[in-house]
Amino acid sequence: MVKVKKVKSKKRAMERQMRRMGVDFQQLDAVTEVLIRFPDRELVLTEPQVVTMQGQGENIYQIIGQAEERSLTVSGEAEEGAPTAVAATFSEEDVQLVANQANVSEEEAREALRAADGNLARAIIALTEG
Repeated sequence: MVKVKKVKSKKRAMERQMRRMGVDFQQLDAVTEVLIRFPDRELVLTEPQVVTMQGQGENIYQIIGQAEERSLTVSGEAEEGAPTAVAATFSEEDVQLVANQANVSEEEAREALRAADGNLARAIIALTEG
């Protein structure tokens, strides 16, 4: 019990000091996923704890959680200097949403999502304008 009390008092002291320095922070609730995308891979943190700190005109986000790394590069070797193809990531729910909104089949929706690099709005617009 003593350890918990020490941790809580240290946390409160840190919070007071941060507020004195003009840094405001808050826990962001109901965050279900954080995505960090690199050119060739992405890190996906599910059910993360996210704290945002605001001070001196800047926002700082602290993210705590387990990350899963996903590759974005399509398998197969690219020639040296040639751009590598990137696989669009979208869920079946995205496919169904696009299909329903554009009134097309799921396969047409899937193709539109691939062409739009997974961007739902662009896929719907492309299907409804075409």
